Amino acid sequence: MSNHAEYFQSWPKGTEAELKASALSSIQLFFEEYNLDESQDLLWQIMKHCFFNPSTALKVPERENLVSFYENLHQMILAASILHNTRISQQVWTT
Repeated sequence: MSNHAEYFQSWPKGTEAELKASALSSIQLFFEEYNLDESQDLLWQIMKHCFFNPSTALKVPERENLVSFYENLHQMILAASILHNTRISQQVWTT
């Protein structure tokens, strides 16, 4: 698990190739830590906690925003998984 300070870092800098390499590395590290099923399950657990925890009092606009964020993040994780698995498959076939 990463240090929480990493979440507050500034936008990455570098050439287009360096940024792409950094993005691919981040995706690879993510899926080495969490497979697709586990990542989607954890995302759902966060969502449930926000809605059903008695100490959480979200107003309707906040709930709507959270649901929208969940749906979009869920799709992004799925898309990243597809790209990651495609990249891994291509590496296996070319090595």
